[in-house]
Amino acid sequence: MLATTVAAAGLLSLVACAVPLGPSYTVEQQQLEVRYIATSQPHLGVRASYRLINSGNQVLSSLEVTLPAEKAYGRQNLRVLLDNQELAPQVVSEPQKDTFRISFDTAWPRRARYAIEIAYDLTAGVESDPRIVMGRDAFLLCSGSWYPLFLPLKGIFAKGGERPDPTQISIWVPRDFVALSSGRAAGTHRRNGELEYRFRLSKQDFDPFVVAGRYHEQKVQTPNGTVIFWTFQPVPAEQMQRAGARIATAVRTYETTFGPTGKGRPTVWVAAVSPMGEKVSREIRQPAAFSLPNVALLNSVDFTPAGLSEGTITLAELELAATWFGNTLRGQPQSPLPLMASLVDYAATLAGEARGESVEPRERAVSLLRRFEDAGKRVEEKPTASDVESWREQMNLAKAELFLLALEAQCSREKLRRALARMVHSLRGKPVGYEDLRSALEAETRQNLSEFFRVWLNHPGIPGDFRARYEEKNEPTK
Repeated sequence: MLATTVAAAGLLSLVACAVPLGPSYTVEQQQLEVRYIATSQPHLGVRASYRLINSGNQVLSSLEVTLPAEKAYGRQNLRVLLDNQELAPQVVSEPQKDTFRISFDTAWPRRARYAIEIAYDLTAGVESDPRIVMGRDAFLLCSGSWYPLFLPLKGIFAKGGERPDPTQISIWVPRDFVALSSGRAAGTHRRNGELEYRFRLSKQDFDPFVVAGRYHEQKVQTPNGTVIFWTFQPVPAEQMQRAGARIATAVRTYETTFGPTGKGRPTVWVAAVSPMGEKVSREIRQPAAFSLPNVALLNSVDFTPAGLSEGTITLAELELAATWFGNTLRGQPQSPLPLMASLVDYAATLAGEARGESVEPRERAVSLLRRFEDAGKRVEEKPTASDVESWREQMNLAKAELFLLALEAQCSREKLRRALARMVHSLRGKPVGYEDLRSALEAETRQNLSEFFRVWLNHPGIPGDFRARYEEKNEPTK
């Protein structure tokens, strides 16, 4: 027993002294550069530069890195330089061809440093991944998809690949473009007809994304925050003021209910995406898969000379709710129900309540039950395979939203919202699922909710007691 205690104490001492316990490397510097190349077929040149140190307890023979998939992103002209010497990386994933191994001619000694540069071009076509959108007037690169990602090493106590603090981003565009990324703006620079936008990302900032285009900018400042509209054609100022005030109020509601996602009052952007960007529209299964933090992406056809419709403003509020549920918190890929999608809708419902458009829980439950049943009937009609999948997704989303109503009734609205705020505060940047929601709710309510969650998540359909509650007339909702 004593020997075990001494060994454990020794292990903790090693950890405290930052002595490496396994293979490890550290990304000391990272700089990402994107250049828009305006040819007859516009494309992007990406160059990523790194300085790495072997910070582990053993020599290393190779590293692995993921790149944008060759077909989905139109990646071509890949070049890899190791200390300015070109080498040929080995593909280790088929058929996507998105993971590569960089092997060293001689073993990488401990405490030694390497400079690595990875460069390639990206194009976008009709069949490309929806996280890259490119046209003559604008382009979009969603977070975590377009730049190299070094992978952790394999083995116990192995480390490596974490983003350094800070990361530098440069976006080179034509002089009449504007550009945005995550992090803090760090100035602009003009050269040879191009304009460089610089950004500086800390470890606390969201993963890098890029929105850039030949936009007309209109800024709306309100007591609740600033909303910046990027459109291809100017929209009447009074219409933008109205839309901006409502959007800023919604964002303020999210912030006060679920907690801040960064320092200070956020500035949010509402950006038009060309008709080609229809593929970026909100998905049922993964609403935040193509969303950007503090940015609402709307189809350019939604911006008319008359302004933004109520439906378009509501869509912007949904997109911005994904800053909390999809970017700050990330959904687990194998979740039994679409948790993040349901929380995006839940947050937007709260924004409606804040401006006096509340819907009674009974009315909302009845509407969702009807949607669930209608989608189920469509599945039973056995349409095409893609249609079946779409209707099943709608069933799952309706059930996920009904589950949140059931949790409000079981635990109270206030405690559910406090539990969500607890998650936003403590689980930032991590994949979360229903177990995390249950843990946060149990901490707020001092209840054991395992059976309640099991009934909803492990059984098909809607629990009978919940269905009966809303099928009976004049039954008050808890």
